Amino acid sequence: MKGSESPMGIIIWVFSTAISFLLLYAVIRGAINHSNIAKQDGEVSAMNAQLNRNHQEMMRQMEDLTKIIAEQNLILSEIKISKKDETEI
Repeated sequence: MKGSESPMGIIIWVFSTAISFLLLYAVIRGAINHSNIAKQDGEVSAMNAQLNRNHQEMMRQMEDLTKIIAEQNLILSEIKISKKDETEI
């Protein structure tokens, strides 16, 4: 049977390929399990939460500043009006 492979050769090839894939899977799985990806993901999540809290606090402070500036502008306009009335009298 020249030119055709024996059934034993095909079985050995399939078996060696399967073992190679299993070893490759075990190596990759071990590398993932021993990495710090989960720890780093937790740190990124914590930093994201802190950043969101900081953003919310800054937005609240900006609203407070906007109110203060509006009040000051109102007071200044009242002062200007009262000074203008005094000079006209």
